[in-house]
Amino acid sequence: RIADELSLPCSAGISINKFLAKMASTGSKPNGLWVVPPHRVQEFLDPMPVNKLWGVGARSATLLNEYGIYTVAQLREFDTQWLCGRFGNAGNHLYALARGIDHRPVVTERVEKSMGAEHTFAADTRCATDIERAVQGIALRLGRRLRAAGKTAGALTIKYRYEGFET
Repeated sequence: RIADELSLPCSAGISINKFLAKMASTGSKPNGLWVVPPHRVQEFLDPMPVNKLWGVGARSATLLNEYGIYTVAQLREFDTQWLCGRFGNAGNHLYALARGIDHRPVVTERVEKSMGAEHTFAADTRCATDIERAVQGIALRLGRRLRAAGKTAGALTIKYRYEGFET
């Protein structure tokens, strides 16, 4: 429906919890659907590199790699005692995610922390005038939304994406 009505790409992930659905959604980009049923959770997770897990940044991934842990399947071989001994409370988090466990509720409505607006050109352009017009239009739309919400901007970020989705 999104593609038909808005002509926008849409990716979605469906699974038994928030973490797995998000992982599936990320894996289905730029315009797909990935369903991970309960009986296929480990098949989905095991080949993934540990740095793809939610909360595993560069430092944690490096430490895990130093222990010879590169994939979720390898991480799953370790118990909570071993993981907590090396990663503190984050060990429990790693143990759970390696098994697809996530008890966080899905929250469908929340306080908006940021606002954004975007423009997609019909064709790639390097024309400064076209880009300037687009940025002005975005700024005006976003300014109206901020005023309507009674908010002010604390920061401004501009991003651009190339044809191949490189940002």
